[in-house]
This record gives sequence, structure tokens and C-alpha cells, in this order.
Amino acid sequence: MRFNVDKCVELMAYFAEKGNGKIDKLKLLKLVFFADRMHLRNYGRTIVDGTYYGMQRGPVHSEILSMIDQSSILSEDEIESLKRKFSKKVHDLYLKSRGCSVAEDKNEYFSESEIEVIEKIWRAFGGFSQWQLQEITHLYPEWKTDSYLLDDGYSRFDMRMIKAFDDPDECSMRILKGKYGFESDPFEQDPDVLEYTREQYLYNEQLKAL
Repeated sequence: MRFNVDKCVELMAYFAEKGNGKIDKLKLLKLVFFADRMHLRNYGRTIVDGTYYGMQRGPVHSEILSMIDQSSILSEDEIESLKRKFSKKVHDLYLKSRGCSVAEDKNEYFSESEIEVIEKIWRAFGGFSQWQLQEITHLYPEWKTDSYLLDDGYSRFDMRMIKAFDDPDECSMRILKGKYGFESDPFEQDPDVLEYTREQYLYNEQLKAL
């Protein structure tokens, strides 16, 4: 399924609105990843479709990065969707108008479960800097498992999102608790629910391949 450009832009606008009308590009990319990760573990699918790559600064949603950087990979119409909502100055995105709310757009863009997760992600991670969020993404299996490839000369690797159903290891949990103040993993999920949503994800991936 082709990713929904307008839905991506509205998700980005929500996080920028929470940041008083502007947001750093790196921070935005990490918050989108966290929202997708939580919704995947809770409901068996991501909020926005598309491709994730693991890079030195953590997980990156390829299509959203292409929109922000106005890459030729995307069409002019797709890039224009972002430009209508944002202006860009160096690494910061600024909303052209304030008052964005995912709740207001839920019938058009977001389900109730997506809104719930997006708001949880902001409460859990919105207060961290882009550099702190970068380090936190490095603690999760989707990036951490294959990150050795970046030391072998690769600039990026394909993220295996099935690893989102794995929990962080003990070392990562010590950092989450000791350095970042989490009492438990913010993505903690009941094992039975996690097994069910994992099966849902695998089923959905099979349908996409048809």
C-alpha cells in the first residue's frame, strides 16, 4: 500500500503544534517512529505506511524524510502537501498556521487507536531533545540488532519491523530507567496481546505481497 502523504503531514503537524509551532527534523522523525512502533505492538499495524531505514542517527521513515528534504524521489504534488503546511529553516519545520489537532481530523485521517497512541507518544517522549530521542531509538531491537552493518561501511540498512515485537535487552532497560527516568519500557505490552498483534502484522504483510 502506498503511504498516505496527507496523513503523514497531519501527523507531523500534530507534533509540531505540540512543540509550539516548530519542531526539529530529527526529533520529528523519531517521534513518528515511536508512534508507529507503539501502534504496531498494540494493534498489529503502523499508523503511516512506508519504508524505515536504520541509519547512524536511528530509524528514519524514508518517505517523510524525502518530503522534508524535497527529494526528487517524490512527486511535486507530494512535496507540495508538506509545503502547504510547513516552512523550513535549516533543520526546523515551522507550522504556517497554528491550531492543528489530530482529534479534529480523526474522521478523515486517524482512527481512535491512532489518536490514543499519538498522544501517548508525545506525553512519553515530547520533552526529550532530538539527541536524547536518537539515543533512545538506538536501544530498541529494530535498530540495535542490525546496527553493526553501519560499522561495516553501510550508510543504512532495511529495518526489520518484525523486531518491534521484541522487547529491549537488559542493558537497554538499564539506560531507559537510569538515564531517562522510565519506570518501565514505554512500549510494554501483555505477552498474549503481543503474540496476537505479531500474527496480525505478519498476516497484513502477506496481503501486501499479493
